[in-house]
Amino acid sequence: MNIQPGARVRLEYEVYDATGDLFESSAEQGAVETIIGSAELPAGVEDALVGKAEGDELQLELEGEDAYGEFDPGQLETVPRESFPPEEELNLGDLIELEFEAEEGDDPDEVPAEPMVARVIELTPEGVVLDFNHPLAGQRVAVKVKVLGVEAAED
Repeated sequence: MNIQPGARVRLEYEVYDATGDLFESSAEQGAVETIIGSAELPAGVEDALVGKAEGDELQLELEGEDAYGEFDPGQLETVPRESFPPEEELNLGDLIELEFEAEEGDDPDEVPAEPMVARVIELTPEGVVLDFNHPLAGQRVAVKVKVLGVEAAED
């Protein structure tokens, strides 16, 4: 059976950054299952999988826009240092998980329901500059994918 939009697929994968270093691998958490067209995978990977079948292996080179998106300077945010617990040690490059709560007057639909991960890119006594872009945003990446299983789209 060939992969079509809506099909459920099970994959093993490896993602390499622009310098060729392994960034992420399914070996860490096991094979992943997703539905083609759900946007859980980078667009370039989903596009390349259409028409493939169980057992197929792909080696892809993807530009930023087809992988994890372009770097967006609008995803940088300065947060006052007092927003973090005083005992929390922050270092450049740290990944931190932030949870958001709606405050009075906030539109609840505009407050993220799930925690978000950001990278600390600058520290000053007054604030912490956080980067909410994907760590590989704007980078050319290499992706290796092996299709382990394909199930037809549900009607």
